[in-house]
Amino acid sequence: MNVESPRIDVCICAFARREGLHRCLQSLAAQVNAPPFRVRIADNHAQPTVAVWIAADIALLPFELEVLHAPHSNIAVARNALLQASAAEWIAFLDDDEIAKPDWLATLYSARDTGDVVFGPVRALYPATSPDWLVRGDFLSKQPARRPHGYDTGPSANVVVRRASIGASHFDESLGRTGGEDTLFFAMLHDRGARLTFCERAVVCEPADPARSSFSTLLWRNFASGHAHARVLRMRGCGRLRIAVVAMSKCAASLMFAATQVVSAVGWRRQCLRAALHAGVIAHALGAPAPVLYGHSCAPKELPASCHHHNLK
Repeated sequence: MNVESPRIDVCICAFARREGLHRCLQSLAAQVNAPPFRVRIADNHAQPTVAVWIAADIALLPFELEVLHAPHSNIAVARNALLQASAAEWIAFLDDDEIAKPDWLATLYSARDTGDVVFGPVRALYPATSPDWLVRGDFLSKQPARRPHGYDTGPSANVVVRRASIGASHFDESLGRTGGEDTLFFAMLHDRGARLTFCERAVVCEPADPARSSFSTLLWRNFASGHAHARVLRMRGCGRLRIAVVAMSKCAASLMFAATQVVSAVGWRRQCLRAALHAGVIAHALGAPAPVLYGHSCAPKELPASCHHHNLK
């Protein structure tokens, strides 16, 4: 167990992935040369289940572990509960089905001088039954998009954030079931002066979920990502009409390129996915509601006054 004060709180939102969470915790237990850290898990189930799931693991885990109950099937509520509970100098976010490489945390922490927010890549692990186009196109791996001026937002699946750069910022809980709350959060940090960077070597792996691997599902998720992108553009002062017109031209171009690549199983799908993203931008600019991706219960309008905490070690 770490005897020094934790320098990093590793934060995990958990919902309905028991085996994945077990693998995630085992990968954290195997970290090499990591700075002192503790793990906080936000249980997003209506009834507390995570503490029961991991009870058998506790004695084998070489770090302090705390479970918070944030029971709203709303990932933004869970993330905010973790922000509220974390007091370490740095906060890392990891998904509950991800497997961290043994040098993940040490590598991510070593890059802290390069920025206030350091993202790492998420490499998809494809089962042998995966379609060939999915594997060759590597459609399920994730990392932030680099703009000409650098990084201005990114996902929360593999990231470490300087606590002082967060201030009073929080995840928008109205987006906790549609997704995009992390895109907007990191865009806000960037616009308030935080430096966002990327560390290629700080790798986590994510087993591909067959339920999320169909082309129709990828189209739907890209469409939802388009809504998130449009929100960021709106936050940065772009008008709805301008957003819609630019996205329409990009959507049309993507569909045209898809037609020219019809003989490529990867090529036409990649262009269609880009078209779906731009279609989501158009939909948001025109006032359409974002699709619901997560949870099945109604999202609360505000963070509950208190969350249940379980100190397990």
